[in-house]
Amino acid sequence: MRQLTTAVSGRRRLRFLPDLKAEASSEENGDHTVGNLPYGASKGALDRITPAAARELAHLGVSANVIDPGPVETGWMDGETRAACVGRTPLGRLGTPADTADLLEFPCSARGGWIDGQSPHSDGGFSA
Repeated sequence: MRQLTTAVSGRRRLRFLPDLKAEASSEENGDHTVGNLPYGASKGALDRITPAAARELAHLGVSANVIDPGPVETGWMDGETRAACVGRTPLGRLGTPADTADLLEFPCSARGGWIDGQSPHSDGGFSA
């Protein structure tokens, strides 16, 4: 998992970017944990840590949010995985790194200052 920290208008914003490869491999089972327990445990931890961090770090000017990007085409998927993911996505395509960056950009901006403790999906309806 990578951490991205940005400074916007004097506020520090802490973002965590998940390991996309692990997520898509377990999606076929309908659960982020099946077949990849360490990833599922870390994702579950982030689901709980994010709102807690938002509350506990607010007095320091830190907001905490996580992006749940779903299957993103970064060149790691084999043909079978790609087809399965595209088939489950109502928009009929995989996400791109730009799709995730577009969602990440707003909470990092001065206009996104009200967003805190959230875990929005950016997955083209994959999780619907």
